[in-house]
Amino acid sequence: MKRWSCAILLSLLFTLPAVGAEGDFYAFGKIPSQHEGRIKPLDTFARTHLLAFNGKESAGELSPSHWLAELLFDPEAAYKREIFNLPNPDVTAALGLDRRDGNRFSFNELFSRLREQEAFFQALREKESESRTPAQTQLLELDVKAARFFEISRSLSMLLPIFHLTDQEVAQEIGLANGERYSYSQLLRSREALQKKARSGNLQAIDFTQRFGAVEGWGIPDVLRIFPPQFRSGDLWGSPWRVMQEGDGSPAVAASLLRLRVMADAYRSENWSAFAAEASKLGEGAGAEIQVEFLYNKWKLFQKAIAFYIGSLLLLMASWLVWRKRLRRTAFIVLCSGTVLHILGIAMRMYVMGRPPVSTLFESVLFVGAIVTFSACILEYMKKSGLGVLIGSVAGSALLFVSFGYAAEGDTMGVLVAVLNTNFWLATHVVCITIGYGICIVGAVLGHVYLLSAWAGRARKKLEELFRSMMGVSVVALLFTAVGTILGGIWADQSWGRFWGWDPKENGALLIVLWLLFVMHGRLSGILQGPGFALCMVLMNVIVAVAWFGVNLLNIGLHSYGFTENIALNLFLFCAGEVVFGFVTFHFAKLRLAAAGPERSAHFSETVADSK
Repeated sequence: MKRWSCAILLSLLFTLPAVGAEGDFYAFGKIPSQHEGRIKPLDTFARTHLLAFNGKESAGELSPSHWLAELLFDPEAAYKREIFNLPNPDVTAALGLDRRDGNRFSFNELFSRLREQEAFFQALREKESESRTPAQTQLLELDVKAARFFEISRSLSMLLPIFHLTDQEVAQEIGLANGERYSYSQLLRSREALQKKARSGNLQAIDFTQRFGAVEGWGIPDVLRIFPPQFRSGDLWGSPWRVMQEGDGSPAVAASLLRLRVMADAYRSENWSAFAAEASKLGEGAGAEIQVEFLYNKWKLFQKAIAFYIGSLLLLMASWLVWRKRLRRTAFIVLCSGTVLHILGIAMRMYVMGRPPVSTLFESVLFVGAIVTFSACILEYMKKSGLGVLIGSVAGSALLFVSFGYAAEGDTMGVLVAVLNTNFWLATHVVCITIGYGICIVGAVLGHVYLLSAWAGRARKKLEELFRSMMGVSVVALLFTAVGTILGGIWADQSWGRFWGWDPKENGALLIVLWLLFVMHGRLSGILQGPGFALCMVLMNVIVAVAWFGVNLLNIGLHSYGFTENIALNLFLFCAGEVVFGFVTFHFAKLRLAAAGPERSAHFSETVADSK
């Protein structure tokens, strides 16, 4: 056991990147900001927007923090970077763009075309959403994304040294050194003098005055909120433009604005050590939650966990050919390593959010995956047959793949709706019911293995072992789902004034409990023998999928905060596949057992009699 623990620890250490692996933009990514109702590091802010613009959390060779720094401190370069993902050919055709490999375009390519078609976009906005084509909907989304991209790029525009003073007469008038570059904020106090010079016909003063209007003409960009409130009530943080124009600052804010200006100079002159030093000072005092969330983003624990799960499955398959015990043990160690990474990722999310592990659909998928793999590790430790590795690797990988689809929608640590903002019920009802989901999935995978084993003609002893495992898992699943459903009723009574209201989500939870009771009664009465019991466990996957995801498609009920879109086809294909698999394998398993004779089938009636 000590050797296994050491192997797991070493494998985990090699998967985690060095803390300062991002170099000069490490400190910049840890600067706290307020976005979408919560405080988060700029690294998360950058990743959220990259997902929206690019469809992934990177910008070519640039890390998320480096990309955001480029957008803020060198927007001209960022405007040329191909960052907008346009996979729909109808969208590119509507904008008059030629298709290209990768389907990515720069802001410069999009901006003029979007502005030229402003009347067309206004007509689309006035059109009913149901009557828009997918391309038209995506065009409107693109317009919003481009506007957000431009707003972010202007967040520090008043600090960028874009005014090159080359007129000695103007320099003397405003008291600044000739030949240097200045920012909007540095020239603001000399605005009246510049306007006076412009009226006298001075070309540089005219140019500066016009550029002042260009800098101010797009309104105050408020998306980058990095200054906590100083002299006003409320929890809303301020953007650099806001605190400068409204005077909502302090000596600390003035010092931070100066640091941002120094960072802008350092970035544009590629003085990376100075940039990192100022960014580190700007991020001083950030809470531990910011540090943990930054590491969570860097380590990508769930991506590493799925690699471990797939690796454990490959090792298990190899053990069927050579070095059976050695490779199976190695596969178990790899599965345990993946499970540790999986649980560590959930624990880091809990610490950052300050709430129990399950509060959204995305988090429920993560948590159920962890329950499945943890249960599989326990099963493998007890049985040492490779069955636990098979269940954990297959189910864990599948659930993490599903979770990645929800993670692609943006920030997964968002603020909860009011009815969910209660840690007690999230820690009791929600955790209990999702543990039940996980145990049900373990039982369903056992049902798959049983039917395939019976069809393949496995030995009676193996089938008996699988049968007992299914029975035990179904009891545990019934316990958690029943208790979770009852706790949910108590929560509903406190929140909505009634214990039960036949809400779709409530009905889904009840459906799981009733199905498990049906299966257990069928087993105890002898109606459901080995293959029949296994078939019911396979169909448990369908019941769980309908209760977990399917009821969301109804778009009704008080649990509307959990609704999702665009899963109907995938859900139908999954359920249809499970039904077909279950009945086909059940049919052939029955035929194989019947052909094996009465001795092969006797253990079903014996185990039923023993349980009575």
